[in-house]
Amino acid sequence: MSETRKHEAPDYGIQAFPEGASKTIFGTRYDAEGKFLYVQFFRSKKPGPIYKYANVEPDLYAQMLEAPSIGGFFTNHIRARPQVYTYVLVWPITGDEPDGAKS
Repeated sequence: MSETRKHEAPDYGIQAFPEGASKTIFGTRYDAEGKFLYVQFFRSKKPGPIYKYANVEPDLYAQMLEAPSIGGFFTNHIRARPQVYTYVLVWPITGDEPDGAKS
């Protein structure tokens, strides 16, 4: 059994966006049954932290993917409403960040 290196994220099924599609979001995974949106952000131009957002309706996720600015749509419609779209950091958990990484 291979051991995951500390700085590599577990497999959350994140689908990377094509290069240049977003400056802030590396990729996402949407769980329609649970209405959870997993978002992996860029950090220093590399895949960074992964957050899990709750209560995201399928049509809102579809609108985000079709928006001229994926990151802008996410910021204005999801991130700006933490009372509606509650979230939790799922990776890295304390102690899993690579040396020198900052939040």
